[in-house]
Amino acid sequence: MRWRNDELRPVTAPVLVDETLVLYTLDGRRLEITGVDSTDGRVLWSRAATRSVRPPGQDLSVEEVEGGVVHLAPAPHPDAPVEAATAHVIVRDPRTGEAVRTLAEPLSHADLPTACPHDAEEVCLTVQVDGVWTVQALTPEGALHDPPATGVPGWTSIGPLGLSRQAMDGTRIGRVVDGALLWEADTTELFAAGHSTDTGWSFQSFEDDTILVGTVGTALSSPRTRTSWDLTAGRSVGLDVSTGTRLWEAPATSTFCDIDVSGGPEDPLLVCAWHDGEVVTDHGEATYRDLDVDLVRLDPASGEVLWRVPLGATVDGSEPGAPELQLVGPGEVAVETADGAVVIDTARGTARPATTADARWVEDRTPVEVELPGARDDDRISTWGRWRREGGAGATGDGSAAAPGEQVAWPLPLTIGLALENGAVRVVADPEGLTAYSAP
Repeated sequence: MRWRNDELRPVTAPVLVDETLVLYTLDGRRLEITGVDSTDGRVLWSRAATRSVRPPGQDLSVEEVEGGVVHLAPAPHPDAPVEAATAHVIVRDPRTGEAVRTLAEPLSHADLPTACPHDAEEVCLTVQVDGVWTVQALTPEGALHDPPATGVPGWTSIGPLGLSRQAMDGTRIGRVVDGALLWEADTTELFAAGHSTDTGWSFQSFEDDTILVGTVGTALSSPRTRTSWDLTAGRSVGLDVSTGTRLWEAPATSTFCDIDVSGGPEDPLLVCAWHDGEVVTDHGEATYRDLDVDLVRLDPASGEVLWRVPLGATVDGSEPGAPELQLVGPGEVAVETADGAVVIDTARGTARPATTADARWVEDRTPVEVELPGARDDDRISTWGRWRREGGAGATGDGSAAAPGEQVAWPLPLTIGLALENGAVRVVADPEGLTAYSAP
């Protein structure tokens, strides 16, 4: 271990900006954006932050604009309704935390500020103009103006290579590149009747960005109360990037359980292949029944099955649950089944029982409660990029990190944490702090 900071409570993974690790953290129930020295883990600065009125459930992420970090700072306004959650836009120096550009006027924001598509030196933000949510650009002088039109009106990005959905119709997907819609297609024809992005989606690119592979939800809209979902109704589909033509389909499968194993272009395509299974949702709570599933690796070019590992009934803790793949090491994943955890080699498709020596890295998506200045109630923020380590030599009682002076198995899985020093160090956020791991 290179260093450990257990005074921080990370909400997101860190990003590296000018040799500084920047991430969202918690101070009690106050959301902050924090700069950390990448060499020793010292906190350099922390400032109050907010998501304003960005929809709950969407991840926070640190945004870089021309070497600075941009975020929303809370600014409750006495003349605004409490639901407004007004905020300032601030661009900060990553080393000092000092503001280098601001929009001092307190406004409500429907999204986090980002670099503008038309000019990476300007900040774009989504605010109300004459009662309509509108994208505006913040100039270096701190003024707002209408940015040049980009994209295609009514289409929003949902995947790589410009894959987008029609915002008002969950059954239309297409590819938007350089402000033009190259093709569009109907999900009820590409997948099956009743399939729609209104109930979820997952897409990746393969084969040197010539093929898109993905899954969409199996209903046209999400119910507000109770319903039953047949897991065997899902399917994975391979699409030609240039035309949107369906190249292959794999019925009764889903890419929702895939995980980034290698972080590279040759990452395996892993899908769940359902023999049986049902999930019942009731006011957001999901209950799984009659699960019988295989983990399958598909050839993304043809949809051919390369290997298959029967899992039977998978569990989440002690209850039936959809498979949640956990990274063990480069090229290995683990999954909990009713008969115990198994470790699978993603290249060969061989499986073995997990042992206490296997450190399993589990992505922690536990929402956190934060204050939302300007609102009546507390906010729930979805965490992103945090990991818990379960088992393995050197694990502490809560499984979140190694104890000081102890080592984890090296190298870490290639997609865990942020790589520094050409991969010789990996910085990992967990619910209880930030750790820089290195070779023993």
